[in-house]
Amino acid sequence: MKVLLVEDNIIDLNGIHDFVPWKTLECEICAMERDGEAGLKSAEKYKPDLIISDISMPLMDGITMCKKIRKFSPEVHIIFLT
Repeated sequence: MKVLLVEDNIIDLNGIHDFVPWKTLECEICAMERDGEAGLKSAEKYKPDLIISDISMPLMDGITMCKKIRKFSPEVHIIFLT
């Protein structure tokens, strides 16, 4: 399963990346982004199965980003952090 992480706080982003046993869960982090616009571009490029995203971020909030992603990837699973 491909996972996209989108979080503007670098400590939280690295924490999610480092402390979740992704390989044990048979997941691969395809990209880590720090704002909604970059998250949208990575979603278009990598077509993740799961997106873990903050809601409040610069340039584009997580809800808007995920609404746009749903238009081209309606099957993607989304987890919001706040």
